[in-house]
Amino acid sequence: MDDDREQILAWRNSDRVRLSMLDDSSISAAVHREWFSRIHGDSRCIYRVFIYAGRPVGLVYFVDINWDHRTCNWGFYIGEEGLPRGLGTIMGCLALDMVFREYGLRRVAAKVIAGNLASLRLHRKLGFIQEEDGLGKERDTTETRGMVHLVMDVVAWDNVKRGLDECKSWRKDTTT
Repeated sequence: MDDDREQILAWRNSDRVRLSMLDDSSISAAVHREWFSRIHGDSRCIYRVFIYAGRPVGLVYFVDINWDHRTCNWGFYIGEEGLPRGLGTIMGCLALDMVFREYGLRRVAAKVIAGNLASLRLHRKLGFIQEEDGLGKERDTTETRGMVHLVMDVVAWDNVKRGLDECKSWRKDTTT
């Protein structure tokens, strides 16, 4: 990921990405260098650059990892433009499968800006559900400054993954 440090900063500061982030302020090169140094060796986070067609195109990250409870928060973005539709879904599937299978985490949470409909759709497509407030109601977004709290656990992911695995085979087209 060291080789991608400057590219990650450029993606993060682009209007397309920045304006969808929880913190939508621009980040200076100095602040980015400090952050980059801080995450190296921090066992509470996992960052991965997503490669498509041999080039870096996005970033996925798992932060606030609690290894005792096997939980974390996550975020991601496709930084490059002009890529095939659905690439964010593929990146999300690969990332979730990695964190559940390779790292043994059991629950992933997300905070999404309520107006970011594309991200909300993607999270729901991946199997995330809106977190409840403990009383069986969805958490009120007005209490959290317009954030929608979503969660996914490994059992739900297993069901999504099973469905994806079942969709991998194609019937041969007999009309040609």
